[in-house]
Amino acid sequence: MVFSTSWIRKSICFIFILSAMTSCNEQEFYEKKFLDGAGVADKDIPTEIEIPTDNITNPADIIPTPPVVDNGGNNGGGTTTPTDPVVDNGGNNGGGTTTPTDPVVDNGGNNGGGTTTPTDPVVDNGGDNGGGTTTPTDPVVPVEPVGPVLKPVVENFKQEAAKEGKVDILWVVDDSGSMGDEQKALAYNFDVFIHEFLEKKIDFKMAVTTTDATSSKDGKWSCDPRLLDAAAAKTNEANFVKNFSNCIKVGTRGSGREKGLHTSKSFIERYDGQWMRDDAYLVVVYVSDEEDQSEKLVSEYVNFLKSKKNKTGLIKLYSIVTKESTKYRWETIGTRYLEASANTGGQTAHIKKDFYKILREMGGKIVNLLDSFALSQQPIDDKVNVKVNGSELASGYSYDSQSRSIKFLDGHIPTEGANIEISYSIVAQELN
Repeated sequence: MVFSTSWIRKSICFIFILSAMTSCNEQEFYEKKFLDGAGVADKDIPTEIEIPTDNITNPADIIPTPPVVDNGGNNGGGTTTPTDPVVDNGGNNGGGTTTPTDPVVDNGGNNGGGTTTPTDPVVDNGGDNGGGTTTPTDPVVPVEPVGPVLKPVVENFKQEAAKEGKVDILWVVDDSGSMGDEQKALAYNFDVFIHEFLEKKIDFKMAVTTTDATSSKDGKWSCDPRLLDAAAAKTNEANFVKNFSNCIKVGTRGSGREKGLHTSKSFIERYDGQWMRDDAYLVVVYVSDEEDQSEKLVSEYVNFLKSKKNKTGLIKLYSIVTKESTKYRWETIGTRYLEASANTGGQTAHIKKDFYKILREMGGKIVNLLDSFALSQQPIDDKVNVKVNGSELASGYSYDSQSRSIKFLDGHIPTEGANIEISYSIVAQELN
């Protein structure tokens, strides 16, 4: 068969047109399926789907963020939530939290939890390095310093007419089995004690009792006190010293339960109006190598004695007792006697030391009291203010802290009838 050239050309054109139409239909088919979501190439699948938010106007369409609880991590948990409360239990480096409107509870971390809340209260339970909190609207209460509470004391005296000072001295001597040597030493050295009394013509009275509180001896004097006063010494000084030596050796057959504080109280109760004078100093000297075993508190005995004078400074309790441990088991430190002496500004001495020195110093202290004005309590830091007839003195006197007394110096002694005012401060109570 023979094909003409024109026929071949027409055939080629027809095939081309048919092929082109077929290609266009396939492209349209695939495009349509892609738009309908029926066919997607793997290489064209997106890894994330972004949802635009520009056109969202309803807040309810947004899923709210729940409160954040941070239980802490090694580097802490820093959280900011503008509307919900935050609970931060802390981490090793703390949990710093800022919430402008809601309260913040910070339980702290090892390095604390610093929190700033401008309007709401902040509770910070702290961490190892604390939790610094600043709340600008809450008041700051300053912490007052802890220290003693002071109480002012004013004591008034009147300068009496020139006359010999008066002092009543009660000796309370331990009469138990271990006191023989001490009684002998006291008797032997008594003359140095009384020497200055005699030289200055002091108006004194003395009496002696024991530490035995049994019914047969409780607070009774061991000899007639009329043998031991200034009048007896003036009449016959040698005989007076001998009588004292005999009276002070009270023996060693007394009770082994020494109760010197008790028997001194009993003595005053027995002979209050008969022996003790209202306008005289009362000096009690306890001599014992063992602790006091009286039933009541030391303060009760001291307060009883003070109650017998219109000025408590007129009471002085002196102690010659065991002040240091010794090798003898029956010798015990007289802490109760020492406490009584300290409460009244009285002198103390160790019973095993030189009695000559002890009695000389003690006698001098008592004599000096008679030219002085004794205070009832101990001033803080030994600071006192002295006024005579309303004028404050800058000098002309001295203060003896041991006897708690003011002594005017020569040339500055107030005239007869002068009013003397001494003011100072004491510790009322301690604050913890």
